[in-house]
Amino acid sequence: MNFKRTTTHLALALGGLLLVTDAALAATATGTFPVTATVANTCTVSSTGVAFGSYTGVAVANTANNIVVTCNKGVTIASFFIGNGANPSGTQKQMAFGAERLAYNIDVPTGAALSTCPVAGTNSWNGTTGPAGATLTALFATTGGAKNVAICASIPAAQFPAGGAYADTITMTLTY
Repeated sequence: MNFKRTTTHLALALGGLLLVTDAALAATATGTFPVTATVANTCTVSSTGVAFGSYTGVAVANTANNIVVTCNKGVTIASFFIGNGANPSGTQKQMAFGAERLAYNIDVPTGAALSTCPVAGTNSWNGTTGPAGATLTALFATTGGAKNVAICASIPAAQFPAGGAYADTITMTLTY
């Protein structure tokens, strides 16, 4: 029995030695792999529009609405124009109710954040005049994301068209 016990102990000892030897011979390998992305300059423009409410022939100004310009950081904006709407008379924007028309203005906002409105009707924002590209570019110089640009809208006084729900649609064009 002594021989059996000694053999068993010897077998266990050798087995453990083999396990230690296998672990001591284990190796590791390391490597790397690239992770890449390309970020393209991109911008979007959106707005909920302008709702003047009731008009009674007295001048109305609405500066509570914004155009939301969303761009990535560092984008260069060349221009931002708005059209004259679907019912213009020359460059005068007009809302329509059937054949009836109600003139209105949208002026270019001023200030570094484009949040200050000029005197109503004094600086028309249209297809050739808009906020300076450099001013818009500055908004995105250090951070990207959504930036509000004021809609400086007004309806001039002394218009008396037929009663009804007047509307128009403006197209915004941002070039970057």
